[in-house]
Amino acid sequence: MYEENPDSRTIVITKTRASCYALTRWMEQTGGLSDLKPAFLVGSKSSSDGSKGMAQAEQSDVLDRFQDGTHRIIVCTSVGQEGIDIKKCNLVLRYNYSNNEIGRIQAKGRNRTMGGKTVLLAGHHTRIIKQEEMNIIRELMMYKAIDEIRGMPQDEYVSSIKKMQENDQIDRLQQAEAEKTAKMLREKEGRGVSIKFLCGKCSAFACLATDFRALKTNYVVTNTAFLDRIKTQPHAKPKQIDDLFYKEGKVFCKECMHDWGIMVKRKGSHYPMLKIRSFILERGGSRSIYRNWRDAPFVAEPLDDACLLK
Repeated sequence: MYEENPDSRTIVITKTRASCYALTRWMEQTGGLSDLKPAFLVGSKSSSDGSKGMAQAEQSDVLDRFQDGTHRIIVCTSVGQEGIDIKKCNLVLRYNYSNNEIGRIQAKGRNRTMGGKTVLLAGHHTRIIKQEEMNIIRELMMYKAIDEIRGMPQDEYVSSIKKMQENDQIDRLQQAEAEKTAKMLREKEGRGVSIKFLCGKCSAFACLATDFRALKTNYVVTNTAFLDRIKTQPHAKPKQIDDLFYKEGKVFCKECMHDWGIMVKRKGSHYPMLKIRSFILERGGSRSIYRNWRDAPFVAEPLDDACLLK
């Protein structure tokens, strides 16, 4: 490329900063390549191995020198794949690096001249080659999908885009909620294993925190052994909400008849739905009382159809 056009510019993209520095040093010490005045370009943030990034001014200086021909080849991490726009760049080399079809398109986009080339350098029969073959297939599928979208009638196109945006918004909200729940679970992980629920009046043992499952905003007990520790009575005001029958009965401590909560019915199964304020929570000799389930020092798994308590 340089024999045909001495003013060529090359970007070498590699996965890690270590390989970026190593390749640059190797070219600086190699005849024929050192004349190209190689330089490296990495992101501004510090990496996990403790190496510091490049300040924005340093990045700009390298790019300016690449533009004016002082450096005719630069080695960079993915920062170069995503953001460099040098019109004279006519060769992009990806050195043992392939991520996804978007990255493949971005890398080709760094090649700004007519007749430029983008090349992947990797060993035969490696994971990288297999990944690149899959990326090529996905890229072709992407272009095919774009052509089909362009061929749609305008009203169908607008409707499809709107539907995709709505679905995407729902997915993002669900993902955010799932991440929030996962964070809560991580924060409270394991704290329910050794927590005992004792009657708030007579301190009789009721159940363990691990016996609970979450049902909407309340917790129900799914351990059948719990039924031996309670007495039930009919409730004066049974109520149905959706698929749940609330207040099927009242639940009391078998020892002292302290009010523990109510019975609910779901899909033919009855569950004790307890009031956390009716109990003392004991762990490691320490006892606490909570007014609401949202303040409980543990998070129960959701109730599913496998948790049947007849």
